[in-house]
Amino acid sequence: MLSAFFSGALIVLILIWFHTKISEYGTDVSDTIRSLSVLQAIALLVAALVIMWLNGMAMKTPLNGITNTQAFIAQQSSSAISNVIPGPSGTAARFAILYSWKVSVEDFTRGTVAVSIWNNVIMISMPGIAFVVLAISGDSEASGQTLVVAAVIAVLVSITAIGVVIGGLRSERFARWLGRVTQRLINPPRKLFRRKPIEDLDEACAELRRRTVDVLSERKGRLTAITLSAYWLNGLLLVACMWLSGVPHAELGLLVGLALYSIGRLSTLVQITPGGVGVVEVAYSAVYLAVVPDQYNAEVVTGVLLYRLLTYVLPILVGGVTYLAWRIMRSREKKAEAATAQAAPESAVETAT
Repeated sequence: MLSAFFSGALIVLILIWFHTKISEYGTDVSDTIRSLSVLQAIALLVAALVIMWLNGMAMKTPLNGITNTQAFIAQQSSSAISNVIPGPSGTAARFAILYSWKVSVEDFTRGTVAVSIWNNVIMISMPGIAFVVLAISGDSEASGQTLVVAAVIAVLVSITAIGVVIGGLRSERFARWLGRVTQRLINPPRKLFRRKPIEDLDEACAELRRRTVDVLSERKGRLTAITLSAYWLNGLLLVACMWLSGVPHAELGLLVGLALYSIGRLSTLVQITPGGVGVVEVAYSAVYLAVVPDQYNAEVVTGVLLYRLLTYVLPILVGGVTYLAWRIMRSREKKAEAATAQAAPESAVETAT
């Protein structure tokens, strides 16, 4: 009864949050949505759903024993919860759902670490690659001192991030060294807040490396393809939202739009608010407003809000539905397990007779 009560309360909270965010986005987004043709609206919704599906497939790749549908349910339910409730609520919900489907703690930990590392490496490294492609293309829109400086910084950060990850995965000694350095950096701030110092982080990093290598050695190609597809489809969706909101193609080319998206996406690495709400909108808007002419400021902000409606608010609603579906599925599974357990002794008695 308590479980049902809290589940129902969570679904209500998700729906209230969904309605609140729709109201906050104002009339500009509503006007843009009403101006869309049927085909445009369908295309945006399909792209958003494909991104959700790819995220579920990325989570499923390191795991064994779950179906594509179960992966989608687990990913979307946990995403909705993390977008509504602060803290590591999404990870806890994902574990609870997957554990109910017999995913072990070991597999969950190993898979979560591998997917997290791959996502973060791609997010950090893509800005450098995007700006290199932009520079080679010779697009005049990208010729500016500010953009050149940003490109250099992005390339340096990309090289550093890739180097650290490769070094950590190839060498256990390097992983232990990285753990010790990190431990020295984070313990002084922890002391200020009267928290116990972290110990043996070098051993934890070594174990993390072993688990990650086990997963990536077998499935790194598939995981890379899925993660990159989801990443760039997000970029295409954001640029499309800009165009549909009134930003002309001549003022925001595809390559420029994707490069700017890759910079703005860095704001999602550390989420201060649930789902990065507020922070992500400001970051994306600031990045695009720095390049697009001032007369299109309103259109840029509308495009960002439309994109967030599809990639933040819509997944909350979908996640509420998938969470309810999981509760129903779990209830049926428990009944089936109880019936099987009850039938087992009766079968044993008949056999003995």
